[in-house]
Amino acid sequence: MIKKLLIVQYGGDFKEAYQKIRSGAPEFYANQRYSIEAVVRLKEYVGEVTTLCCHSEGAYSEILEPGVRAIGVGATEADGYPVTIEKTIATLENYQPDYVVLRTPATAILRWLRKKKIPASLILADSFNGSSLGDRIRYLQLAWECNHSNVRWIGNHGVGACLSLKKIGINAAKIVPWDWPVSVDPSRFPPKRLQIIGNPRLLYVGAISEDKGVTDCIEAVAHLRKLGQEVALDICGKGNVEECREFAQRYGVADAVNFCGLLPNTEVISRMAGADVVIVPSRKSYPEGFPKTINEALCSRSPLIVSDHPIFARVLKNRANAMVFQSGSAISLAQSVMELLGDPALYAHLSENAMATWRSLQISMKWGKLLENIVLGTQDAQSQVSSSRLDSGQYNLAE
Repeated sequence: MIKKLLIVQYGGDFKEAYQKIRSGAPEFYANQRYSIEAVVRLKEYVGEVTTLCCHSEGAYSEILEPGVRAIGVGATEADGYPVTIEKTIATLENYQPDYVVLRTPATAILRWLRKKKIPASLILADSFNGSSLGDRIRYLQLAWECNHSNVRWIGNHGVGACLSLKKIGINAAKIVPWDWPVSVDPSRFPPKRLQIIGNPRLLYVGAISEDKGVTDCIEAVAHLRKLGQEVALDICGKGNVEECREFAQRYGVADAVNFCGLLPNTEVISRMAGADVVIVPSRKSYPEGFPKTINEALCSRSPLIVSDHPIFARVLKNRANAMVFQSGSAISLAQSVMELLGDPALYAHLSENAMATWRSLQISMKWGKLLENIVLGTQDAQSQVSSSRLDSGQYNLAE
């Protein structure tokens, strides 16, 4: 039995989330309660389950309940990535875990684990599609560490993200696609028809940042206005709100852009269903796994407009099950909006195809079950993980 299990995540303070959920606060992120409960259940199988958050409000080490500890490294954005990882490794040295589950692709941490001969697995939600020299060097180093014998499994969110791991040289026999559990599907809403009252309503849900394409959405609103098409853009989430608000003012569309803050997760799909279009505009520079918002948008039946990010491109095809625009191009995004809103038959077609697309994205191995099986380490648990490997034959691996 593992005596000291350590789960390492770069951001997202587990202690803070645990305390909010325990106090009855609403979930503002999909599967937040589910993931917290999955971690806490691991105490049944290990001596102590500990979460470590690299970015936290101050350094701490606290017992949340018997068998469950939370550690905060205390690093901040101002420290920068190298210093953050250096502080994290120092914390690992102090804690001396028996097994580590990494939720961030940190090569330096993997290197330290290898040298210390500590077994580890990774459960990621990242893609690896960069093409710069720096990216290629980083990927080679990551693949070398992941292929080492002390790394047992590498889970990643969705088949596309897993294929990107294989592409950079990681052994496919170690790679396991996973997904979050689902409680709704597109049958909750009927297919939609193009029936717009007032200005068409566009919706973005997610982190508010340039790499996620939020400024591209705002600029597209300005282009649409020049073309005579007025729209309303609702932006739900947190992040660089003030910078994006100023961006909207500079482009003269502050009156058409609404910053709605974080939505309780239970309201996301209904909010999407109430919109005319859902936009997922991530730039190619953003290392998407596979956004939960795509599954949620499909459930809402509101047509999707997405960027041509490599992770989306495997399953979302232009005019077949989504509108696809050129990543980082506000003009291309505006053109997709115009094309969709000007074609009722296309709009209905995309909405009708939501169910088939949603079904094609479903993966049997769920996050909590993968974590549990990795930690259990029994023959049956390992067999369940092995049967879900990328090279198991059950996935459509066509690029």
